[in-house]
Amino acid sequence: MDLQRLLANSIFAPAVTRAPIQILGYLETNSLKFDHLWASEMWPQSASANPFVPLSLQESAGVPRINPGHELEFAESMVRQWQGQARTCVFSYAGEGASPLISHLNSIKAEALIPAYRR
Repeated sequence: MDLQRLLANSIFAPAVTRAPIQILGYLETNSLKFDHLWASEMWPQSASANPFVPLSLQESAGVPRINPGHELEFAESMVRQWQGQARTCVFSYAGEGASPLISHLNSIKAEALIPAYRR
């Protein structure tokens, strides 16, 4: 079997099936459209430089998301992307204060979204 035919018959990622509710990782949302999107991540996440490669080498190679500044830029782009992908976009967070990435957006208490909500 030649390489092209082998690759053509290989599945590299599971197919996305239509479902009323889907739980996805943030990288899985790329280029999808939503009626409603509810994002419940901590933003921005911690930077993830490879500990086995010198940071200066990673920076010179342009490795993404290796320092807090890169991670912040990535998180900002994800928030903008999600807002463009859905008619309704909800960002939730735990605790008292929202991340500065979403603190400027209109806010609403959980009680207003879920009438039976009780603490």
